[in-house]
Amino acid sequence: MGKRADGFHQLHSLFVAADLYDRLTLTLDAPHLPRLEVDGLDAEQIPQDERNLVLQAEAAWRQAGGEAPAVSWHLHKRIPAAAGLGGGSGNAAAALRLLQHVATQTPQQSLVKIGAALGSDIPFFLGNGPVFLGGRGEEILGTIPLFPQRVILVAPPIEVATPSVFQALAAPDYQAQTAPDLPLPSKWSSEAGPNDLLPAVLQASPNFAQFWQELQQIAPFHLSGSGGACFLPQVSPQESARLLPQCQDLCDYVWKLSCLTGPVLGVVHEHPES
Repeated sequence: MGKRADGFHQLHSLFVAADLYDRLTLTLDAPHLPRLEVDGLDAEQIPQDERNLVLQAEAAWRQAGGEAPAVSWHLHKRIPAAAGLGGGSGNAAAALRLLQHVATQTPQQSLVKIGAALGSDIPFFLGNGPVFLGGRGEEILGTIPLFPQRVILVAPPIEVATPSVFQALAAPDYQAQTAPDLPLPSKWSSEAGPNDLLPAVLQASPNFAQFWQELQQIAPFHLSGSGGACFLPQVSPQESARLLPQCQDLCDYVWKLSCLTGPVLGVVHEHPES
């Protein structure tokens, strides 16, 4: 919708959770463990120092007044990195929830406010989906009662840098007083697109542009966020059986997923010491 005076872009987005999860484990008072250990998919691409959003979330939570014993983190990745799927933001939201679960004193600020200062889409992972989001991604504009039950998700091994995408977008300046009121659809439609970032993504990443061209020959996939993951909604079992082998020939990371309602984050489990 436009570039704001604060440097962020005013967005209008639909967020839906699917059953593809990372797993984040918190261990209390374990000085023998590293502060953060990462394994799983694309683990070599994930920083294990203060650049990681898990550690940034912990620092922000404690800075906001939260108190808890010293903790160690273990992150098992199943969501590909830098794919436009919100994996890092979901990890940060999970860290905030886990800290709240073990807190001896909770922070004065809400988790949503702490999370929004770290990343625009972190509040989504702290709430219930699916939702329409505005602002830079932190404002809930409404919920959507009907949405695709099943999707095919593909993620090419092509990193699409978000800053490069928004630079290529060259969006006009956003003026709130003159911005049109966009109607919120009452249900999902496979025609409820396209993703306005797509031309900028294709310009910013020639490798992804080639992948996109080949993917569209298989089926009319949609771009997820700023890429490079893509999804195909409303997929019947018969379509999945036909399309999955073609997608797997094109890309290593292919999933058949169900979309979710209710809390976006999984359940917090306590594991007693053995």
